[in-house]
Amino acid sequence: LAHPGDWERAARTAIASCRPSHGTQHAFAGACAIACGISEALTEGAQISGVLRACLFGAEIGQRVGEETARRACGVGVREQILRAIGIGYDCVGMKEAEETLERRIGNDGSMQTSVAVAIGLFLAADGDPVKTVLGGANIGGDTDTIACIAGSLAGAYAGYGAIPADWRGLFEKVNPQLKFREAAQELEKIARERPMLDSLYLAYPLVDLSVRFEGRFPLRAGESRVVSDVRAVAGGSANTILMAARLGGRIAPYGAVGSDLF
Repeated sequence: LAHPGDWERAARTAIASCRPSHGTQHAFAGACAIACGISEALTEGAQISGVLRACLFGAEIGQRVGEETARRACGVGVREQILRAIGIGYDCVGMKEAEETLERRIGNDGSMQTSVAVAIGLFLAADGDPVKTVLGGANIGGDTDTIACIAGSLAGAYAGYGAIPADWRGLFEKVNPQLKFREAAQELEKIARERPMLDSLYLAYPLVDLSVRFEGRFPLRAGESRVVSDVRAVAGGSANTILMAARLGGRIAPYGAVGSDLF
């Protein structure tokens, strides 16, 4: 959402969000596929074919970065499954046939590879219609909440707010009073609008390895210092790391610069 039309930055953000909890090449590929697809879907005049190309681009980038920097997991790749799902989405007539064929030939076992691919296939089969897409994800069985969420994110970004039924929006807010959807949407829009300014800040920092030291704040013994966190900071992350450490009284010690670009 913060990088409409900028597939590479969408992929970088997805990887940064994914790495702490889902550090495999499959996770990176799936996260980047959907991030890039949403990024393209948000552009003016977006076409379904362009969204699909963005998903494939993201899957390829995520796979490559994951194989180079993350833990390698077994199983078929996300991009291969997306290609199969796209073929099914184009071939099937109607959502019922698409749901049955995607479930039979791709699956819905909850893995990253299947959930992402099936979600993209449903989005295609529904011609980007949010209602058909979400209902398809809910009805396909298995990992329904994840599939419907992923597919609905693509369709919602593609078709826009007005394509979501008013009674659905009202129901979302009614059953989730603790989640401030309107406020969150406004904040996300603000982030997207301020992106050029944030980019200029982030790009001021190279990609380096950083050692964050907090001297005297969290000692093992009186007067002793220790390394609390070792992180690899990317273009945007390095700025965040420096600001966070400064607020906590840390001292940043860069070591082993590894370049200026993630890809």
